[in-house]
Amino acid sequence: MVHFRFNWRPTDQFNLFFDLDYKDRNGWLLHQDLANMTSFDAEQWQPRLGVDYFISATQQLKMSLQWVGIKAWEDEFYLIDPVPGDLIPTSKPPGPADNFAYSQLSFQIRYRWEIAPLSDIFIVYTRTDDSGMGIGNSSFSDVFDKSYHHPIGDLLVFKIRYRFGS
Repeated sequence: MVHFRFNWRPTDQFNLFFDLDYKDRNGWLLHQDLANMTSFDAEQWQPRLGVDYFISATQQLKMSLQWVGIKAWEDEFYLIDPVPGDLIPTSKPPGPADNFAYSQLSFQIRYRWEIAPLSDIFIVYTRTDDSGMGIGNSSFSDVFDKSYHHPIGDLLVFKIRYRFGS
């Protein structure tokens, strides 16, 4: 596993951060169907970027982008023993390879204006994707590209939170 974090705060009003996680997995065991289990060798990239900008004491602009990309290749095969205990090693069941790629992307821009104590107006744009499974031999750039260009949600939300009373 590799973890990298960068944080830049040139003023009290502005903050930029970038996180990057990379995982190289061996023996990742997943249930396939019925009594079949498969272990996978996998790579996972998880970058995250965020910007916070406080325009004034009552206004904030925030942006965040997060992506998870996984590519996995089948390695070993097992059967679940009907009697509780260890898995039983076996040969590959007939059918196509179980290799897969998975991608999930989330992007959000949020503007907040505090109109009074405990009373705010929010304008939020969110773009999400959960492209699910793909072919395991796709490149990470192909997996990301599919996530970005085929969102499952593009939302623009306007919210008012107002405190009544004294």
